Amino acid sequence: MFREVAAVDELDAQILDEELAQLLKKELVHIFPIDIPEWCLHLLIYSKQGQSVGSYGSDMMNLKYLSGSNRMLYLLLKVLIPSAVSINNNKNLVMLAKLFYFMHYILYLIDGKYLYISHRLLGIKAVYKNSLQPRLLHSEFITRQVIWQGLSDFAVFIAPFVNWIKLRNLTRDVRKFKDLPADVCAICLDKGYKSIKITNPYKTNCNHNYCYYCIKSEMMADLSMSCLICKSKIKNITPNLD
Repeated sequence: MFREVAAVDELDAQILDEELAQLLKKELVHIFPIDIPEWCLHLLIYSKQGQSVGSYGSDMMNLKYLSGSNRMLYLLLKVLIPSAVSINNNKNLVMLAKLFYFMHYILYLIDGKYLYISHRLLGIKAVYKNSLQPRLLHSEFITRQVIWQGLSDFAVFIAPFVNWIKLRNLTRDVRKFKDLPADVCAICLDKGYKSIKITNPYKTNCNHNYCYYCIKSEMMADLSMSCLICKSKIKNITPNLD
């Protein structure tokens, strides 16, 4: 007797397949420096050996698919036709395909039977391989992933509010600016620019020279900026006419 598959398990399997496809693409690009088409990646993922219908993601989620359909017909509907539509330049066809997929997805959320259009057309039903173990991914792993995702989302949210230039100024190692030649810009050197000679020199109140663009942009970003060379607070800058 097969247990009814939870919708979240099928969705997780879909996400895993997409992640595996991107990891596979990354490795293949290192070997073959060409642009790998998405349909090739999906074909490798969904033409898994040892079963007529399924993928590596479905295996990881303890899922299998009951189907009497031909494997080549399945790959044609699952991978090749959607890929052909996605790369088509006909905007009307692409829009129609997106609308069709949206309606199908709404239907899936209602009945929970067929995640993919190809499965609905071919009558492919998802079941658990082992009814006593609904999913092979442990809850601890899922919890860690949720925590890391939450931390990354928080980092993306908080990043625009952090003054990274001021933070860099506070943690900068100034020992490398000791005995710096007078015609070298300490900021250019700190940022690793190829050209570190001062252009359009401006002098600080502590009598150290910088490129005008470098020192002005740093002062605008950090109002309490200190001189990289002597650590004195920079209050003003004036053109160096010497």
